[in-house]
Amino acid sequence: MPRSRKTNSAFTLVELLTVIGIIAVLAAILFPVFAAARGKAREIVCVSNLRQIGMAFKMYAQDYDELYPWAVDPTDKITPEIWRSFPDFQAQIPFMPYIHESLQTYIKSPELFHCPADTGYSVEDFTGVPLDANPTSWTKFRTSYNFRTEIAFRHAGENTFQNPTSINVC
Repeated sequence: MPRSRKTNSAFTLVELLTVIGIIAVLAAILFPVFAAARGKAREIVCVSNLRQIGMAFKMYAQDYDELYPWAVDPTDKITPEIWRSFPDFQAQIPFMPYIHESLQTYIKSPELFHCPADTGYSVEDFTGVPLDANPTSWTKFRTSYNFRTEIAFRHAGENTFQNPTSINVC
């Protein structure tokens, strides 16, 4: 009586290792691409937020004789010593509201001041003064963006500048 031979339909170890190796190579190629895409998406959200904040500035200025808000950012509020060369300005800082609070009525959500690319900082970038904004500036101060407080001190607005589109306000 002839025996029927059973065929084994399982994969061999070599075949499995080959497939795993191919998947690993593809993953190694694609992960940097995905990371770059995520970074670009974060950047786009930040640019969109800044555009909407700029629109809030414009609406605020329309309501207040073309002047930008008399407000301060957390950097200046928490470290007013950076204004010691301008004692008149430094004396105003404790009485000024935060910029994100001043613009609150002109935006839909406070999340607008949250940049997903915000990684925090421990030193102010333009003065070198220590300032703990970790884990993120948003978490610590409820804003990821800073404001050019000298614009508020000088009671400036769009009409003050020859080319307002070239001024970095926020």
